[in-house]
Amino acid sequence: MFYYKPYPAVAYDSIKDIHFVVPTGQFMRNIHRWAAQVMVVAVILHMARVFYTAAYRAPREYNWVMGMLLLVVTLGLSFTGYLLPWDQLAYWAITIGANIAQSPREITDALGLTPYFDPGGLQKFILLGSDEIGEEALIRFYVLHIMICRWCWRCSLRCTSGASAKTAAWRSRPMPMRASASPTRKTYPVFTDAPTKTYQLAAIVRGRTAAVGRGPERTLPAMPHLFYAELGVFMLTVLVCLALSLVSDAPLKELANPAVPENPPRRRGTSSACKSWSPTRRSWAAWVFRSS
Repeated sequence: MFYYKPYPAVAYDSIKDIHFVVPTGQFMRNIHRWAAQVMVVAVILHMARVFYTAAYRAPREYNWVMGMLLLVVTLGLSFTGYLLPWDQLAYWAITIGANIAQSPREITDALGLTPYFDPGGLQKFILLGSDEIGEEALIRFYVLHIMICRWCWRCSLRCTSGASAKTAAWRSRPMPMRASASPTRKTYPVFTDAPTKTYQLAAIVRGRTAAVGRGPERTLPAMPHLFYAELGVFMLTVLVCLALSLVSDAPLKELANPAVPENPPRRRGTSSACKSWSPTRRSWAAWVFRSS
């Protein structure tokens, strides 16, 4: 954010400065790229685990909805950051994305409703801010990436974490009590099934309401058990991102050129093997066959 300039004339040069001039700029860009990739993969795997284990059922419906929102925001963060380098790969990738957003126009054109109802064109205009990729699209993607999507991601993550903690507390169930094996026992349950002997007029008896079994002996404190587990996962993730950043650099191709596609289409029926069969090779093969 300190070195990047979200304007088409200087966006590519600012990325080159970050990559080659700014101290440790290339390493920080590599970490940013690989952390984004790991984050997308982790969210997708998490949602797949929740789906295949049927953990979206009651009472976790709210957790599932917030998790899906977190997945959408994560993909939005990855997509909006793709255009910022303003190179060939970024320009044509966003061109494909904009055409996908405009794809409902195929149906409205077939039905003759495009002059009256054009949701595809509206989606493309909301995404790019204009009919083509230019300075409006770049500044819009920059604001979405660093501000709006990041704020939505933090809010959805906060809601998901709070809902998960609340659901875990609600789902706690009383554990079966075991009889004391020795008279010298250091901990005692809050409630007992029935008083065996009392010299008072009242005794604490195990109740039958939903609040029974939620005493402190039925819980596991988040500090330090959950904190240590999350810290271990965090350190492992940082180690993986650092290793990948040292091995592979973030790509940076040529300056974006709307006149030159990144992957030009080939002629139908032409493959790389046919292209490699040059006239020189054909004449050499004919000479070999004649001589033999």
